[in-house]
Amino acid sequence: VEGQQPSAEQWATLDPTSLIRGTALESGLASVQVEIAGTPHDWEFCPNLLRLALTNLYQNSLEAYQRQGTALPSTPVWITVDHDGRQIVVRDQAGGVDETLGDIFQAYASSKPVRGDVGLGLTQARDALLVQSPEFDLQLSHVQPSDGAEFTISIPRLD
Repeated sequence: VEGQQPSAEQWATLDPTSLIRGTALESGLASVQVEIAGTPHDWEFCPNLLRLALTNLYQNSLEAYQRQGTALPSTPVWITVDHDGRQIVVRDQAGGVDETLGDIFQAYASSKPVRGDVGLGLTQARDALLVQSPEFDLQLSHVQPSDGAEFTISIPRLD
């Protein structure tokens, strides 16, 4: 993703909800809970790059459930689309993020056991957002759900 600023033709103005649901299905999440907060309206972003960020977050959740050795729950991922705050919150109950890992968005800082997984998913997810604009961001939420992880994607209005 690095250095691949999207061209004007790659941008779209749309409600991100259908892209969020579609990407979940493409990622193997047959069921996700999507909650809409605020008054729905269109956002400006590059759909391919948001799809990449979401795919990496969903994959991270799926792998976390696998590491736990548990079957996927009926709703493995909950998503809140906060239209007024221009944020997408992705939450799971797949064990959470080990606080001793440090900056989990740095390349090769992985929450996965060493066995071929290289720890690039969260780095790529954040980079896919930041390449659109330095105002876009991906953060691990400060308050984590019990036994899970919560990530916040911010897509502010660009002037």
